Amino acid sequence: MNRKTSKVNIGCRDTTLTYYSNMNRKTSKVNIGCRDTTLTNYSNMNRKTSKVNIGCRDTTLTYYSNMNRKTSKVNIGCRDTTLTYYSNMNRKTSKVNIGCRDKTHTTAT
Repeated sequence: MNRKTSKVNIGCRDTTLTYYSNMNRKTSKVNIGCRDTTLTNYSNMNRKTSKVNIGCRDTTLTYYSNMNRKTSKVNIGCRDTTLTYYSNMNRKTSKVNIGCRDKTHTTAT
């Protein structure tokens, strides 16, 4: 019940799965598929951030799932495609870059 960590290496060098399943757990880190793809998330009630790198270098998903979360940033597909949105009740803006470099859509919500 108070266990601290499990670490798993899957697929190829430096792919790691580390997670804390304690009630007060702090972080989970997952590297899957190839080097430098990372998934880090905080599943604590006061968690702050989750960061996901999937598919190839520098594709990132960062979001705040705290009740007071501020921003989400998503880079998917190729360099510099970004999705940023504020899902707080007092959110200010949504900015979306989808498809390839420098195609932008900005919406104030």
